[in-house]
Amino acid sequence: GARSSLLVGSSDGLGARASIALPVPGNWMLTQWSPALKRLVATPPTFQGAYAANPDSAGVAPRIIPGLGGLLGHCTVSPDGRWAAYVTNEGGGAPQVYVQSLTGTPGRWQISTDFGTWPRWTKGGSEIVYESQPDLMAVSIDTRDGFHPGTPHPLFICPTRGSGTVNYWTCTADGERFYVLQGPRAAVSGSIEVVTNFAALVNRR
Repeated sequence: GARSSLLVGSSDGLGARASIALPVPGNWMLTQWSPALKRLVATPPTFQGAYAANPDSAGVAPRIIPGLGGLLGHCTVSPDGRWAAYVTNEGGGAPQVYVQSLTGTPGRWQISTDFGTWPRWTKGGSEIVYESQPDLMAVSIDTRDGFHPGTPHPLFICPTRGSGTVNYWTCTADGERFYVLQGPRAAVSGSIEVVTNFAALVNRR
C-alpha cells in the first residue's frame, strides 16, 4: 500500500511480531542491529540520511541519526557508537566508503580508494570490511587518538556482487568467517561423441 513497516519478531517464532511504521513509503534497507545504539539502522528509499529504530518500541517512528545528512546508504555504526561507516557518491563518481564521526570532533574520512559498498565493522571496531570490484577489501582502523584508517587490501574475490539495494554477503564480528550467497552454476553445454568401432578407427590411423 502507501506505507512501509519494519517487522520485528522473536527468533523462536513465539509471540506476535512488532510493527514499526516507517516515515517514508518505499523499499527501505535494514543495514544493522547496532549494539552501541541498541537500535536498528535503516536507510530510506530516498538515500537521504540514516534512521535508527528501537526494536522494543512498536509504534514508535524511527528517528534520523544526528549528524548524518545528504545522500548516503549502507550505514553501519561502530561497536563503540562513535563512528558511522556509509557509502555515497555525492558529487558524482563511483560510490565510496566513508567514515564520519558521531561524537566528539566532527570529521569525515574516505576509506575505499576505487569503489566501495556495504561496509562492515569487525574486530571490535579495529577493521572495516567492504565490497569492491571484484574483491572484498579490509582496512585496519586505529581510533586510539582520533581516527586513522590504514591502506585497503584485498581478502578474496566475491563470487556474487551486490547492488545498491541488495547485499549477498556478511561476516562474523571477529572478521574471521564469511558467508556468501552464490547462485547455481550455469549448465555447461556440449556434445558427446560415441565411437562404435574403435579398432577400425585406430587401424585407419
